[in-house]
Amino acid sequence: MKKVFFVFFLISNIILYGQSSITPWPDWAKSSTIYEINIRQYSKKGDIKSVQKDLPRLKNLGVDILWLMPIHPIGKFKSKGEWGSPYSVKDYLGVHPKYGTLVDLKNFVNTAHKMGMKVILDWVGNHTAWDHPWIKSNPEFYVKRGDTISHASNNDGSMTDWYDVADLNFENTAMRRRMIDALSFWVREAKIDGFRCDVGGMMPVDFWNEAKIALAKINPKIYMLVEEEDNSKLIDEGGFHTLYGWSMHSLSKEIANGQKNATDFETYLNNRRLKYPAQTTFLYFTSNHDENTWNDIASKRYGKAEDLMSVLTFTMESGIPLIYNSQESGEKRSLKFFDKDEIIWGNYEKSSFYKKLIQLKHQYKPLWNSTYGSKMDRVNQGDDVYAFVRKKGNQSVWVILNFSDKPQVTTLTEEINGAKDWFSNTPFNYSFDKEISLEPFEYKVIVK
Repeated sequence: MKKVFFVFFLISNIILYGQSSITPWPDWAKSSTIYEINIRQYSKKGDIKSVQKDLPRLKNLGVDILWLMPIHPIGKFKSKGEWGSPYSVKDYLGVHPKYGTLVDLKNFVNTAHKMGMKVILDWVGNHTAWDHPWIKSNPEFYVKRGDTISHASNNDGSMTDWYDVADLNFENTAMRRRMIDALSFWVREAKIDGFRCDVGGMMPVDFWNEAKIALAKINPKIYMLVEEEDNSKLIDEGGFHTLYGWSMHSLSKEIANGQKNATDFETYLNNRRLKYPAQTTFLYFTSNHDENTWNDIASKRYGKAEDLMSVLTFTMESGIPLIYNSQESGEKRSLKFFDKDEIIWGNYEKSSFYKKLIQLKHQYKPLWNSTYGSKMDRVNQGDDVYAFVRKKGNQSVWVILNFSDKPQVTTLTEEINGAKDWFSNTPFNYSFDKEISLEPFEYKVIVK
């Protein structure tokens, strides 16, 4: 059965690597925003060099971490679509020839580093393409059903519809070693700063602990993001810094559609605080490659609440915000997943909005990531409006959100003096005898 692991693995890991410990959050990521790059769709050529030409614009936008979707050669056998899924990896040590070369990637990373940005790779470790060399050279590296290599399955043994990929067997220690060697290659040779680990929760926690310790020997400040939310052991035992905020994303869509309200949001916060270690950080987003392709663009999913929810992703406690490429241009359309489908960039009409949010994140320590930031404290009551403050040192940030599609009024439980409205740059003061009026899905960010 997939993902049944032996104590022997853990003992051998300790002998090889040393004791496990919770991974400190890298200081370079304390106020960071992640920007996801779909190389295939980013430009007409769909290559690394084209993205590199756009780095000055991204630097001006203010993003800190560039997440490159999988860069590797894509399998052709059993592939989906003309181009295939970027998550069907044929060679863990290669760069897709349509994207460029290893030299191109090194130049990209070096240029980004000179501009003060970091680069993380999307890592697909749970499965490979069917024409990956291991299929023939090392069939024992894969999960088998009877005598046949299985396509990707879930942790409970049920089958996915990912028939284009073969399921790796993490009971095989040799395969684990090869996987860690491949991860290490990119950190050592291309100076990659971290990884976004695709469906990382389908892989064992003790494997990730192995990988973390090996990678930290090359770069002690490596950053690790995992596409998983439910397993908190990935944080306190697996070496990850950030989990996916899928539950919050689902809740935000329900709020936008009138199905949930401020009380439900408060319940989510309270439950999350009880469930996860204090240092746990979540990736918060209004779009990404999955949402864009399978569930449409953010404006269709959120309607008039889109900007309000973007503000929330940047101001939530224990959160690191994500921007998916083209959101700063209004995310014109859903992009194909298995074929070429170039982004329509337009005139970057939302660039100033996101730039302002990134600047807010950078300048106000209460909003910083992980334990660098501070807790959200609610400062109002009611089901329709949620207002909170985050304070650290001599800085305070108040966020007031109308979760309703109707005008609302609210009052705050504390006075505010000598502050300013972040977006209008106008003075803001509040006393207990005042009411704050809000239009449908209006937001206010007040700073001091």
